[in-house]
Amino acid sequence: MQIIRFRTADNHLYMGCDYDGTTASVVEGDVYGKLTDTGKRENVAKFEVPVVPKAIFLYRSQLPGPCKGNRHGSAEIPGGVHEKPRGRDPP
Repeated sequence: MQIIRFRTADNHLYMGCDYDGTTASVVEGDVYGKLTDTGKRENVAKFEVPVVPKAIFLYRSQLPGPCKGNRHGSAEIPGGVHEKPRGRDPP
């Protein structure tokens, strides 16, 4: 089953399956657990990201401008984006 997240013309957010180009069948439940097809079809006005990210990891070379690092080699920048730690802790 292919799952999509979408908004309708009246801005309601749904998860769905069986997308036919204009409509999708609404599913309920947890994307990481059990999903149930309700059989109710809704018009798809806009696709949304499949899963909302909890954290975004970047390598130091991808960080914009100077940032304050910590002893683990990771850094924080405004907006809650963190660099993925590399290597071992310094001695």
